[in-house]
Amino acid sequence: MASENIICMTCGEENETVKSIFDENLHEIYMNLTAIPISGNNIELTGLCCDCVQILKDIKEFRDVCVETHQKLLTLKSSREKLNEEKTYKKEIIFVEVENEEEIPKKEKKSVPRLKLNCPHDSCNRSFQKKSRLEAHLRSHQGEKPEICDICGKGLANPKSLSRHKAMHAGIKKYKCSYCAKSFNNSSHLNVHVNAVHTKEKSYVCPICGYISYAYTGLAIHKRCHSDEKKYQCNECSRMYKTKAELKDHLMRHRGIRDYVCELCNATFLVKSDLRTHQRCVHETPYNFECTECGNKYKKQAHLTKHMRSHTNERPFICSYCNKGFFERATLKKHLYSHTGERPFKCPKCPKAYTEIFIMKRHLRQQHTNLPKVLVFTVASEPNDGYLRYIRSAKHYNIPVTTLGLGQEWKGGDMNSQGGGYKLNLLKDALKPFKNDEETIVLFTDAYDIIFTSSLSEIVEKFKKTEARVLISAENLLWPDLTLKDKYPKFDGPGGWYLNSGMYIGYCNSVYELLKANPIKDTDDDQLYLTNAYLDENLRNKLSIKLDHTSDIFQNLNGAIEQVMLQIDPDTAESFIFNTAFKTRPCVIHGNGPSKVNLNNFGNYLAAAFMRDECKICNENRLTLNEENLPTVLIALFIEKPTPFTEEFLEKVYAQNYPKENLHLFIHSNVEHHRQAVIDFIKERSADYKSFKLLTNEDKYEEKAARSLAVTVATTKKVDYLLSLDSEAHLDNPDTLRKLLEANRTIIAPMLKRDGALWTNFWGALSSNGYYARSTDYKDIVERQVLGVWNVPYITSAYLAKSSSLSKFNFELEGVDSDMSMCQSLRDANIFMFVTNLEIFGHLIDNEHYDTTLARPDYYQMLYNRKDWEQRYISPLYYEALADNEKKIYKEPCPDVFWFPIATEKFCDDMVAIMENFGKWSDGSNNDERLQGGYEAVPTRDIHMNQVGLNNQWLAFLKDYIRPLQEKIFTGYYHDPPRSLMNFVVRYKPDEQPFLRPHHDSSTYTINIALNHAGIDYEGGGCKFLRYNCSITDTQKGWMLMHPGRLTHFHEGLLVTKGTRYIMISFVDP
Repeated sequence: MASENIICMTCGEENETVKSIFDENLHEIYMNLTAIPISGNNIELTGLCCDCVQILKDIKEFRDVCVETHQKLLTLKSSREKLNEEKTYKKEIIFVEVENEEEIPKKEKKSVPRLKLNCPHDSCNRSFQKKSRLEAHLRSHQGEKPEICDICGKGLANPKSLSRHKAMHAGIKKYKCSYCAKSFNNSSHLNVHVNAVHTKEKSYVCPICGYISYAYTGLAIHKRCHSDEKKYQCNECSRMYKTKAELKDHLMRHRGIRDYVCELCNATFLVKSDLRTHQRCVHETPYNFECTECGNKYKKQAHLTKHMRSHTNERPFICSYCNKGFFERATLKKHLYSHTGERPFKCPKCPKAYTEIFIMKRHLRQQHTNLPKVLVFTVASEPNDGYLRYIRSAKHYNIPVTTLGLGQEWKGGDMNSQGGGYKLNLLKDALKPFKNDEETIVLFTDAYDIIFTSSLSEIVEKFKKTEARVLISAENLLWPDLTLKDKYPKFDGPGGWYLNSGMYIGYCNSVYELLKANPIKDTDDDQLYLTNAYLDENLRNKLSIKLDHTSDIFQNLNGAIEQVMLQIDPDTAESFIFNTAFKTRPCVIHGNGPSKVNLNNFGNYLAAAFMRDECKICNENRLTLNEENLPTVLIALFIEKPTPFTEEFLEKVYAQNYPKENLHLFIHSNVEHHRQAVIDFIKERSADYKSFKLLTNEDKYEEKAARSLAVTVATTKKVDYLLSLDSEAHLDNPDTLRKLLEANRTIIAPMLKRDGALWTNFWGALSSNGYYARSTDYKDIVERQVLGVWNVPYITSAYLAKSSSLSKFNFELEGVDSDMSMCQSLRDANIFMFVTNLEIFGHLIDNEHYDTTLARPDYYQMLYNRKDWEQRYISPLYYEALADNEKKIYKEPCPDVFWFPIATEKFCDDMVAIMENFGKWSDGSNNDERLQGGYEAVPTRDIHMNQVGLNNQWLAFLKDYIRPLQEKIFTGYYHDPPRSLMNFVVRYKPDEQPFLRPHHDSSTYTINIALNHAGIDYEGGGCKFLRYNCSITDTQKGWMLMHPGRLTHFHEGLLVTKGTRYIMISFVDP
C-alpha cells in the first residue's frame, strides 16, 4: 500500500514529495511575504510541494528586480530634477499659442511646446496634441462607442480603433514578430506577444497566489478568479461568467461548430482553449512517470498515483457515513450526495435539482423545449442484447419508443440477404390513425444495431431545418440493387449518395403516403422499396423526400468508419460520434452491415455508458446473489494442448468461493501428458461436486465435439449458467465466478492476460476477414487504464454464459477454430460478448514454449511463466528472509556463511529428476571435456546445467533471486547481472564419490542448495570450513548456503555414509 501523502502548507494539496521550508532560506521569503511566523522543523507542518517552492523562488526574484529597478529610478530622478524644475506646464489642458512660427529659430522651436492636452482624469496619464483626439479619448472614460463596425456591429470609441478593428476582419496583420512567423493587427498585441513568448523581460505576479503573467492584462484577468463576481451573462441560458473570454468560449459551445482541429491527430474542438489544452496535455507533455508494476507511463505524478491504486486496490477516500472507500476524491464527493440529499445543480426553469450538471442539462433539453407531437417507432421480435442497448439509449435521452412486433414471429425473411418488408407493413398499420395528420412527426429506426446519442428535441430541430417532409438516412454504399446507381438524382455536395432504410423521420401523413404508395410483401426488401420510391421523381417532389447526405441526424457506419471518431462533450462529459468529413454531430448511429462490430465498440461509451473515467453501465441491472437460492453452474474444463502448471489450474478451479452442491463438473483432457494429473484431481475432488463427467484422450473426442457436448450436458442438466475454462486460464481470484454472476450479462469473460504482454483472452476489434485487429481502446483496457464491462467481438479461454444463450452456440463452422466459430455464431445472433476488467481475476499461461519431451517440463518455464514458476518453486520463506534484518529467518552457522530458505520441495525433486533422467554423470576424474582445457583440479560426480538446457534459466535465477540476498548480507558488493561459468548438480554416494577433499572455490561467492533431506535420504555428509573449524551437517532441503570463495573459506565435503546426497552448486563471479 502506498505511503500516506503529506499536505503542502501553502496550497493544501496532498503530495508524495515535499521539501522543508527551511531549505534554501525559503522560510524567510515566506515570512516576509505573509508575516506568518514559522517555528520547528516538522515536515508534516512545514512541507512545501515542488510547485509552491518554485512560486516562492519566483516571488523572491521579482522582489530583487523591484529593488534594483527602484535604485536605478532614484538615480535617474536626481539627474532629471533640474530639467523638471524648468517645465512650466501642468497636468491639465494647456493651450500654447505661437503667432509666427517662422520667427522662431529652429533650436528654440524644439523647446517650445506647441499644444499639450492632458487627460483630466487622475488615474490616466494620457496626453494629446489634438483636441479631437482628446475628446475621443474622454468618450472612452464615459463608455461611449459611437463608431460602429458595419461588418459585425461592434461599437468602438474612435475612428482609429474602428480602422484597426476592420483590419482584423480583413485579416490585415502588419505588425510582424521579429522572433517568429506570427503577425498582429496592432502594435500593443505584438509587444505583449514578444514579452510573453520570447523575451519575458516584464512579469506580473499575482499578490494572492503567486501566479506569474507576462502581460498586465493577463494578470488582471487572472485576478478575477479570486473574486466571486460574475458580471458577464449568456443571453441564451443566463449562465454567468467572470471574464469575457469565458463567456465567449461558452457561446461557442452553444454554436456547436467544431472549427478547431488538431493538426497532429485531427481531433476537433468547439473552442480554441480546448484545442490548446489538448495539444499541451496530449502532444507536448512527456510521459515521465512510469508504473513499476506494469510499465504504464503518465504525464503527471498525480495520474500515476491514481493508477497505482488499481494495483493495490487502495481506496483512500472514505465515506464518513457508510465507510465505503473510493479511488478519487471527486467520486467520494458525488457519493456523499446520496447521504446528504444535496442536489447542487438546479434547473433554471423549474424546481428540480440534480447531483451532476450533465443530468440537469439533459433535463433542460428534454423537458423545457417546445416540441411538436413526435411518435417514435421501432420493430423487434425479441428483446436481445442489441434491443436492450437501444432501449437504454432511448431512455437516457427521454425518448419514448413504441416497439412493433415484440414477442411475435418474425415474418420479414432472412435479414442476412434481402428482406424486411414486414417492418414497413407494421409501421404502415401503426400510422393509419395519423394518416391525415400534417403536424405530428414520426421517427422510425431499426432496433438491434441503433444507438441514440441526442435528445428528441435536437433531432426534431435539425429535421425542421432541412425543410423536408420526409428525411431518410444516407450511406456511401449502394445496396441491394447496384443497377440503380445511375438513377439517383445528381447531388453536387459532399456526403452519402445512397438511401439506407434503417432510419427516417417525417410528418405522419407524408410517411404514411410513402408507405402505401406501392404494395410490399413482408418478405420483400424494405430498402429496395424505399429506394424505388425515392427514385420516383414525381413521388419524391410530391412528398418532399430528401436524404440526410451529411449525417446531420443519421449516421450509417458501414463504409464511413474512416470518417467518424469518438469525442467527449466538455459540458456534459458524454461521448458522441463526430463526422470529420462533414463536421457534423449525428443523433442516431446505425451499425449497418459489417459495421455492427464498430457500433458495439462505440456503444461502450455512447449514451453515457462510460463517462468521467467511470463505467456507468457496470452498475446497471446487476444480479444480487441470494445465498439460499444460488444459480446452478456447469464448469467445463478443456485441456486441449500441453499446458504448464495444469495442477495449479485445477486447484484454482476447485478453490472458487461457491458451494460445490451448486456446481457440476465437466472435463475434457485431450493431452496424454496431463492425463494422470486430471485423474488424480478427479479422485480427490470430484465427490464434492453435484456431478462430474470426464473425457480423456482415450475417449477420442475432438475439441469441437467436446465443446458441443459440454453445451448439451449443461442443457440436459438445466443449469442456469455454463462456465467454460481452458487450461491456460488461471483464475487467481477465488471470487471470479461470483463477480461474473453479479455482472448479469448474457455472456461475460473475466479479462485475463499473459504477464508482461498484451496477449489476452479477447479481441477489441476484427479485421475485414474476421481475424484479430486492435481497437483504439484495447491497450487501455488491457493495462486497466480504464475499468469497466466492454462489449467485444471475440472472447476465448474463459467465459460465463447464461443458459438462454446456449442454443446459439456453434463450435463447428468450417474453416475456423472452435472459439472463432462460437463467436461468429453469437455475433450473428445479436448476442453480445462482454469482457470485464473491473478486478484482477487471474492470468493466462504462455504454453507456446512448453516441451513435454523434457523431464519435468514445468521446471523449464521460469523465463515464460515467471509468477507461476515462482509460486511452485520458490519457498514462501524466501521473501521473509529477504526482508528480515534480525536473522529470524536466515542463519549464520559459521563466520560469513549464511543459510537461507530459497526453494520448495518440488524445486528440489524436479531438479534431481531432471539430472537422473539425463543420467550422464561425470566420472569424478580430473579429465573433464566439458571444461576449457579439459582438466578439473577438484573433480566431483556432477551434471552441468548447460547439459540439460537450463543454463540461461539458471543465470536468470541467480540474477533475480540470489543477487538480492547477496547484496543484503555482503553489503557494498554489486554485480548485475552476476556471472557464473560453473553451475552444476553434485551427487555423493558411498560407493561412488562419498566426499570432496579440502579446496577453495574459484568464485567471489558460492551458493550450495540442498536438494534432499539429511538423515532421511542419506546419512553423513555436510560441509566443513577448516579455517573456522565449523561444520554444517544438518542441512535442510531447499535451503541455500552462501559463502565467500577463493582465499577465506577453505572447505571440504564431508563423508556420506549411506544413501545419496544431491546439492546444487554455483561459483558466482569467478
